Amino acid sequence: MARAASADQAEPPRPLPFATQSPAFIDFGSGRGESMGLAEGLFRNPGIGVDILPERVAECQAAGWDVQQADVLTFQERNLAPVSLSVDLMPELDGLRAFETACTNMLRAARDFTMIQHLCFDSAEALLAREEVVPGHTARQVRIRPRAVDYLHFVMQAGRRLDVVGLAVFGVGEPRTVPLGVPGLSGMLINPSAGVPAFRSIRIVIARKDISRFHRAIKRVGTEHALMMLETP
Repeated sequence: MARAASADQAEPPRPLPFATQSPAFIDFGSGRGESMGLAEGLFRNPGIGVDILPERVAECQAAGWDVQQADVLTFQERNLAPVSLSVDLMPELDGLRAFETACTNMLRAARDFTMIQHLCFDSAEALLAREEVVPGHTARQVRIRPRAVDYLHFVMQAGRRLDVVGLAVFGVGEPRTVPLGVPGLSGMLINPSAGVPAFRSIRIVIARKDISRFHRAIKRVGTEHALMMLETP
């Protein structure tokens, strides 16, 4: 009886059957294709995408997007495109470990940089001062609320191992809010004089290996609302 192959001898996973040659980006969590459209507008060329749900993959393929089924938490392919990105994916992950795994796999899938965008949970306190709230902050699909400091901690802990050279955080758009509806709330957070700006979304840019890639990424996908910037030595 043949002996089973060890983990070291196991065959690597087969590459996903993407049709696009030299894709400009790989989109993690393509959903119905909205983020594919955003990325194609940003990078001016076709890209590829993955989603964990087969029905979403089918919808994207029917719409003409080059999307295959895969899970960001087990994704192993590397250097597939200059840019990897995700839009509104991170808050759907189940906890901090999944968040860190997703960041790692996305960085390894890109040659130049990774762009991550989702609701700006950093704006929660600023909105409290206005007695407002973003409904999406408490939606059922939100399992984790990543803030800028979570990305900073990730880079501080894993940056050397992943050859990270830069991290940038930008604010994007105006938040769509509703009244807080909690009468009698008080405290230091409910302080209209705080003056902290609120944004609809937060955009994270992380680059590896070459600082020039980081500078080009900032020029390409950054906004005028730079919230935090780090270049590693």
